[in-house]
Amino acid sequence: MTDSLTSTLALLTGGAEQIDVQTAVPQLLAAQSTLAAEEPAPAKMLAAQLGKLAELLQAGMTTEANASLPPIAAQVEQYAHTLPEAQRPSLMAVAEKLHLADGGLDA
Repeated sequence: MTDSLTSTLALLTGGAEQIDVQTAVPQLLAAQSTLAAEEPAPAKMLAAQLGKLAELLQAGMTTEANASLPPIAAQVEQYAHTLPEAQRPSLMAVAEKLHLADGGLDA
């Protein structure tokens, strides 16, 4: 799951304007489904955020989608800390990129 989640999240790192909605939405929904079935609360919370992001992208709401990227990054970090240490680096790296993807104050 870690590799597929990392590749899905990597689609978001350029900001909402750069996301290929046709590619990203199905992957976001697949990740949402997988994470929702996991036990740790951070997985379920991340699943909900990814589902909401898919809705925003489908609706063409790029400003709102961009605003959701830093909170998703924070949730990815929380989720990563529930995983074995060997699985964390790729998720933590993509989380860092997501923190910067909205072009806001962190960038």
